[in-house]
Amino acid sequence: MEIKIEKSEYVSYSEAKRILEGKNKDNELSATIERTIEYLSAVEKCTVEKASHLRAEIIKTGLKEETAAIIASICPSTLDELRSTLFLEEKTYSTDDLNKILELIKSQLER
Repeated sequence: MEIKIEKSEYVSYSEAKRILEGKNKDNELSATIERTIEYLSAVEKCTVEKASHLRAEIIKTGLKEETAAIIASICPSTLDELRSTLFLEEKTYSTDDLNKILELIKSQLER
């Protein structure tokens, strides 16, 4: 079976789950894809709509797409958790900047 990469972009867990589910609507899912969907279902923190919107809002703050996808996937709730997601960033962010991102996360989860 030949695999063709149609597009490459960084997405949250919720978005990845939707993509996998959508690719195999009529076909029988492989065991690997089924396990991946089960895992993503267990670890996703919010709906695909909220995760997608959150990822877009985080990108607007100047963070990399990769970092935004990580944050939208795990939805950190503390400064320490958020700081641990910034390993791909090439600069240091102030506590005020990080608090703004935490507020974005909180507002999306409360919607």
